[in-house]
Amino acid sequence: AFEQLQLDAQAEGGSGALSLRGQLGRRGEQWRGTLASLQLKPTHGAAWQLDQPTEFAWAQGRGRIGAACLRASEGEGRLCVNGEWPGQGIVLHGSGLSLALLQGYVPAREGGGRWSMHGDLSLEAKLRPASNGGWSGEADILSASGGIAPLRRRPSGRPPPPDLSRYRDLQLHASFAPA
Repeated sequence: AFEQLQLDAQAEGGSGALSLRGQLGRRGEQWRGTLASLQLKPTHGAAWQLDQPTEFAWAQGRGRIGAACLRASEGEGRLCVNGEWPGQGIVLHGSGLSLALLQGYVPAREGGGRWSMHGDLSLEAKLRPASNGGWSGEADILSASGGIAPLRRRPSGRPPPPDLSRYRDLQLHASFAPA
């Protein structure tokens, strides 16, 4: 038996809005499909959009996704995923990810003031199945510089306040495995 579905969906809620379009087909135990478009518009932060259609498949506990890349509506941010599970695992690649994309998620300062974040980072991560049924992986985050400062309007035209915290040449490596 063969089944074919076309999907065109929109959803809105307290966290934001989602719209997607694609198709999904089933032949026996195998599901295959194409995600033609995806738009995420969170309540806070930038909107994200799938930059090209991607194919995916699922059968008997094994999945695969082709290169799926989301591009931020603000700046040059791009976040991509591809891989197979369990198989070789899932790879995540991010570039031009502005820390400003996180501003809407950082809690307000005491008294209700906001924060200003600056800097870009890149991300490389891989998750793969472990022999004991769990998963393991590693991630690298790199950034030339960045910081966070109180967001204040200065009608006098004076320079903005200095960063509360800043960094240069950030290199973060993490490895994780089941206990």
